[in-house]
Amino acid sequence: MTISNDLPVPITIDQLEIQNIEAVGQYPAGHVVAQTSGQTIAPRGSQVVSLPLGQTGVAANVRTVAFASSPGSSSPTRIVASDAIRVDMSAQTEIEQILIRPTGESIDEGDRIAFDVPDISMPDASDYVELSGGRLEIEQLTNEIDISMNAVQISFPGIRTGAFAVQDSLVVTIPGGLPRSGSRTNVASVDLTDTRIYATGDELVYNISATSETAPDIRSISVTDRITGSVAVTGLVAREVFADVAPVDVNLGTDSNGDGLLDVMIDAEADVTQLGLDELSSAGISNPQLAGAEISFEISTDIAADFVLYGAIVGVSDDGSNTYLGGLGANVVSASESQDNPLLANGTPVSATDMIRLNVAGSNTVGKIVRRNLTLDESNSTITEFVGELPETIRFVGRAIVHPEGGKVRIREDFLLDAGLNVSIPVAIRESFNINKEVDADLSGLSDLSEPGSSVEVNRAELLLDYTNGMPLGVELRMQFVDEFGSTILTLPNTESAALSVGAGATDGNGFTTLESAGRTSIDVTADQLQSISRSSSIRLDMTANAGSSGLGRIRTDDKLELSLSGNFDVTINIGQ
Repeated sequence: MTISNDLPVPITIDQLEIQNIEAVGQYPAGHVVAQTSGQTIAPRGSQVVSLPLGQTGVAANVRTVAFASSPGSSSPTRIVASDAIRVDMSAQTEIEQILIRPTGESIDEGDRIAFDVPDISMPDASDYVELSGGRLEIEQLTNEIDISMNAVQISFPGIRTGAFAVQDSLVVTIPGGLPRSGSRTNVASVDLTDTRIYATGDELVYNISATSETAPDIRSISVTDRITGSVAVTGLVAREVFADVAPVDVNLGTDSNGDGLLDVMIDAEADVTQLGLDELSSAGISNPQLAGAEISFEISTDIAADFVLYGAIVGVSDDGSNTYLGGLGANVVSASESQDNPLLANGTPVSATDMIRLNVAGSNTVGKIVRRNLTLDESNSTITEFVGELPETIRFVGRAIVHPEGGKVRIREDFLLDAGLNVSIPVAIRESFNINKEVDADLSGLSDLSEPGSSVEVNRAELLLDYTNGMPLGVELRMQFVDEFGSTILTLPNTESAALSVGAGATDGNGFTTLESAGRTSIDVTADQLQSISRSSSIRLDMTANAGSSGLGRIRTDDKLELSLSGNFDVTINIGQ
């Protein structure tokens, strides 16, 4: 309180009282709220006085009653009508109870609830979750004030509709208001589809506003009386998120048994590709050193975030054996990564060495589909050894970790992430490999030339091998003559002698044949060897193919090696014996 002396003479406050004009509760009109005395104030001066109120009742309107005296002045002094003693009051009080006659006052309350969505945090005001489903449940409103409330509204500045601007905040009107010192349950249920929630600091703020009734009687209101609400957000389905998001796991395949994991050996879960390298095996080719093989992933996505793809790629040969494709360099999977991102084979986790890792760049814009092509070749994978096992099929399952580092990201619930497998295995031969091919052959007619006591005497015999080679590979060949029981009777040339040579076709710089090679090679045989040959029912060709000095040969599907076996015999026929 400030007491101002506008007079030209000093004054002394003999008594100053602050009185209620109207009654307040148990305190009647005229009740002295506070009083003071004894202050001396200089001419045209002022003094600040603090008055303790204690525990009392203060009316909405009070008056000041003051008595003062002055010692006057030693000389004549002019006092005009505007000269006065003024009292300016302000108060700092702790109010326990208010007595009012309600006349349509505005009441405003505010509160907040925790907005806890697993793996999502919204530290910034611009962060949001856009919903394709969910409900706002106003389960209860309680009015602790001894006044009934009309025009009750609850506004949610962090729940926005339409254009999602601040002015588009959700406002829920509560018809029927709130009863005096009472509550309502199951107040409202609001569909949150197509809304965005801005819950800065992971808290959702709401404000309750109401207008009090108008009544003739005085009501007592405690300072602790409030309008409170029980509010919950339930069944949320996120359509789009822009916030701090933990890494998101995505299975690239169908989880047919619902265990949350993909098994590369389950047909319903794996991407299975027929490769056909088993045809090389059925053609008698073994241990080829194939070059130039590639497996490429065509990945389609509209995720505006980078991700890591972990894959298990297994080749299954026609004998049932399995070979896994591993990574090299940046594509190597660590043991911890394989444990955190498990893929299965017949229910057992695939080891880190049998998995592969690919870093994939996402889209620049949410919802805009981009296609990324990633290639696995001999520089970043074990594909050379993989295809060298001549698998019949390739099986693939994968798991993607979107936004592996976490942090701020924009992502949609209906995102696209698809990985298609494209296998290119040109039969490009490096170094050498074996070919074993068995053909039926009836050579029993040679027995007449070689049977002991025969009238035919063999002076010299040779087998002639004519060839036309359309492959870019030279061939070293031995012939095994096999009897009806599958046992080898004779090998020509024998293992101590040089094999028969078939020249390679001429090639271009890429290793493809441009001109066939044709020729003849021969081997001398004895009468005893002819006798052994005559007992054979098939010939097993044991060949070693070699890419030659270029080190690389590429075979096309119409490249052929044609062999023709004939004989040249010099005999003497004894007549009359």
